[in-house]
Amino acid sequence: MAALAGRPWREDLRAVHLPFHRRLLPHLGRLAPLWTHNDRHASNLLWNPATGTVSTVLDGLRLLDRVRLRTRRS
Repeated sequence: MAALAGRPWREDLRAVHLPFHRRLLPHLGRLAPLWTHNDRHASNLLWNPATGTVSTVLDGLRLLDRVRLRTRRS
């Protein structure tokens, strides 16, 4: 990170992000967990051409583990 050498980038991040995190914190307990990191673009989705619906969401190993658990319970 040579471009940031000598800059107070950690302090900059705190100054910009912490106010938003403080506002978000009281609401986190009411939010349902998401399976994905909210990155639903076409390259993360597999579509069923017969129905025109999403058949699979590709989102790394964490999602794969959840899909396996859900499949075992079904």
